[in-house]
Amino acid sequence: MDFVTRTAVQRSPGGSGSPDPHSGRSETPKRAADGAESDRERPPGRKCVLIVEDHPLNMKLFQALLETQSYRTIEATEGRAGLDLAREHGPDLIILDIELPDISGIEVIRALKSAERTRHIPIVVITASMPHAEQPIRAAGADAFMTKPIATAEFLAAVRSFIEADADS
Repeated sequence: MDFVTRTAVQRSPGGSGSPDPHSGRSETPKRAADGAESDRERPPGRKCVLIVEDHPLNMKLFQALLETQSYRTIEATEGRAGLDLAREHGPDLIILDIELPDISGIEVIRALKSAERTRHIPIVVITASMPHAEQPIRAAGADAFMTKPIATAEFLAAVRSFIEADADS
């Protein structure tokens, strides 16, 4: 699984179900006893990470890495589905690809950062885009920028830094 290599991670100051080919979602949300969708079923303290990534191998890699650290993951393969899941579940962190099949990851960032319910959620962009793409991605509101292929240790350190910072708040 360690077929990943170098990554540039820089934080901004301050700041498992089956895929559904129509919605871009890769997890069916769990239902509470009353039938309502609920994020409250996760054990206390178990943090939730939303992964928005259209490449199946990258999705599996991110999922596996996060689950080894006991993070709960929810997944979307399209930007609009990622926006819906972020609004619905209020994850602790979002891992976001920029090149998505339906809308740009930059549009996703702008929508998340402009909404009261989601603006506080840290967004780590992981993209195959060239490093020169970092400036517009950060200007849109991304909290961190990494390039593919990732280094697993740096990826997990970045995730931990945002989730632990959120727990301290």
